[in-house]
Amino acid sequence: MITIKLAIVGFITGILLSTSWIIFIDGQTQSPDRFNGTHIIPPLIATLAAILVNLTTVETTINKLIAKIWVFIWFTVSTICIGAAIYILATDYPSPNVDNYPGVCILLQTVIVFMAGILFFIGRKNDNTQIE
Repeated sequence: MITIKLAIVGFITGILLSTSWIIFIDGQTQSPDRFNGTHIIPPLIATLAAILVNLTTVETTINKLIAKIWVFIWFTVSTICIGAAIYILATDYPSPNVDNYPGVCILLQTVIVFMAGILFFIGRKNDNTQIE
C-alpha cells in the first residue's frame, strides 16, 4: 500500500532528479563548443548509484550487513562523482579565463542527485497513514 509520506517523498525526489538533469543539459547547451563527452560520466554514475541504493532497505533485508555495505558503496560512489565534478569544474572551466557555467551545472547536478538519493532512501520507511 502506498502511504502519503511515500508518495510525497517520491514526488519530491522525482522533481529533484528531473531538475538536476535539466540543469545539466542547460549547462551543456550554453557552451556546446567546449562540451567534452566524458563530462557526462559523473552525473550518469551518480544517477545510477542513486537508483541502485534504493533497491534495498536496511530494515527489511535479511542480511543487514550486506545492506549496510551496499549503502556504504553507494555513499562512496556518490562522493567520488561529486569529486569528479569538482575536478572537471576546476580543470576544464577555470573562472578567470573561461565561462564556468557548464562546470557549475555538472557540480550542481551531482550534488542534487546525491541529495535526492538520500531523501528517497531515508523517506521510504513505512508509515501507517495510507491513501485510500
